[in-house]
Amino acid sequence: MRSPLWVERLALLVLLAWVTACHPRPGPARPMLVPPGAEASAVSLPGIENGWRIGPRLWSGGEPSSDEAFAALAAHGVRVLVSVDGARPNLEAARRHGLRYVHVPIGYEGIPRAAVEELASVAWVKEGGVFVHCHHGHHRGPTAAAIVAIASGAWDRPTAHAWQRAAGTSPEYAGLYQCVRDLEVPNGGTVRSAARRLRSYRPPTGLVASMVAADHHAEALDAMQRNGWKPSASRPDEAPLQAARLLREHFVESIRLGDGPDAPGFRAAMGRFAKGLEAMEALLRAGDTARATPAWRALREDCRSCHRAWRDGR
Repeated sequence: MRSPLWVERLALLVLLAWVTACHPRPGPARPMLVPPGAEASAVSLPGIENGWRIGPRLWSGGEPSSDEAFAALAAHGVRVLVSVDGARPNLEAARRHGLRYVHVPIGYEGIPRAAVEELASVAWVKEGGVFVHCHHGHHRGPTAAAIVAIASGAWDRPTAHAWQRAAGTSPEYAGLYQCVRDLEVPNGGTVRSAARRLRSYRPPTGLVASMVAADHHAEALDAMQRNGWKPSASRPDEAPLQAARLLREHFVESIRLGDGPDAPGFRAAMGRFAKGLEAMEALLRAGDTARATPAWRALREDCRSCHRAWRDGR
């Protein structure tokens, strides 16, 4: 006796599901932004600092500063600009030259997993070239470009580290090197999800968030100072000089991006703190910890005064 029609249909569906699971359809071919074995080379691009050609379709450098710079990138076949700087990209200039922006702002201390996933998704751009940039093209931009190259399947981690050094990424930004060393390339589903999160511009997060990030670095320096200017137990791989530089870069970026109230007193306090950190860096670099201690204590008191005036109660 023949089985009911619904039973036959159910059996067919089960069979199709089994065949699909055992023999999945191949995914799309991996785009070759960087072919295996490609070597990065420095290039001169008008209006762009520290320009590099990493592969036929991947470039790196500083922020495009003029229409001439955008035109040069377009002439080289670039169609997507990836900014990892905190500032708002020049979206209007990009559009005039047929380019589109992707904004994935990152800091100097390392790259969050969500940002790594978004940068990895850039490796799947199918048409045209990709230009990755930060402000000057030395630290954050080359690190982001390295992630794209690894996600393309072309570079291993030693090659990426050699590229970071060649591009000028400072060893004092240990977090940028670590994120490349520890990189786990996202799978296809994660990359597709990350691609849907991409935006042409992500606004800054505001004064309180900026100060919370500064507090994180300042507390690390407090622990190191108490430990005789040696790495602390909570951050054993970070030297005091690295922590001081990260904190100074945080304030320099905050000033440049216009974080916080547009008030002369606030700007003066931020600038004073950045200059004080620069002087303390020089003391730590020279190994003069005897003078670094009172310099840091004075800076911490300046920091508390700024908190009382601008953050507390906000």
